[in-house]
Amino acid sequence: MTAPVFFADSLRYASAAELGSLFHATSSDSIVVVVVDSGWRATATHRDFVGQACGIWVRTRPRDGMHGATEGEPKCWKVL
Repeated sequence: MTAPVFFADSLRYASAAELGSLFHATSSDSIVVVVVDSGWRATATHRDFVGQACGIWVRTRPRDGMHGATEGEPKCWKVL
């Protein structure tokens, strides 16, 4: 089962333990997860997508609003 299939079947995001070997970040990925209060946020960049970042947040909205993303919505934006 892949990560998107897990979400579609379960209507929630999987923990790293649940995904096990299904997810592998490549050496070109940079993924940062921050736990905040009762929620979390994650941002990701990739060296081949210069000037772009993507992220998602749950329960605690980031100060920048993650560029208009609603809770649980993955969103990408241009990085200056």
